[in-house]
Amino acid sequence: MSRSRPFHRQLGLSLLEVLVTVTIFAMLFAVLTLGWHQSLNAQAKLGAAAEHARTHQQLALLLRQLISETLVPDYQAGVEFSADDKGFVAETSTSLLATIGAAPLPTSVKLETTDAGRRLQITHGDADSQPLPWRFSQARWRYLDQAGAWHDAWPPPSPQAGMPLPMERDSYLPVLVAFSYTFIGETRSHELLAAPRASSWRLSEPSSPIADLNSP
Repeated sequence: MSRSRPFHRQLGLSLLEVLVTVTIFAMLFAVLTLGWHQSLNAQAKLGAAAEHARTHQQLALLLRQLISETLVPDYQAGVEFSADDKGFVAETSTSLLATIGAAPLPTSVKLETTDAGRRLQITHGDADSQPLPWRFSQARWRYLDQAGAWHDAWPPPSPQAGMPLPMERDSYLPVLVAFSYTFIGETRSHELLAAPRASSWRLSEPSSPIADLNSP
């Protein structure tokens, strides 16, 4: 009577099974790594977009507040509003310096060209000029009259004699002031709109103070 050979079950995994397992784990790791990188990139883009919007909003709020508080001075008193494409000189009740109160004071807002780009310089009365933190590759100011015409200087020059046009006190200020600018490192241009206190122009609120010049 023949004796049957004992059956021994093979323990462990074969080489093929190991390779398949490693391949599956490698694919899963690649998918997870790709998703992680995409998530980091999305977060970085979202953060950059939020910082970009915050920068525009800070600039808009500051300049809008300053321009909206521009005053029409009394006769023979104060600083009359005069402007060109680099900025304006006026009298305002808003100060950007903590040491100066809210009483009307002469204010100058001018674009200055530096090695780092163009920057806005703010001067209140006899105080030292203070540069704002934003840098522009391109920037200019414009002024809208009551007839709806834009000017690069204010008061608008007379087309006949080259002298400023005589204006009544009600139309002494432009009805709208526009600041067009492009931040350094950007290609898109923007336009900020602000109305002086005595302006007959009323911006709808709430509305964005930034007008995109590239929008249709």
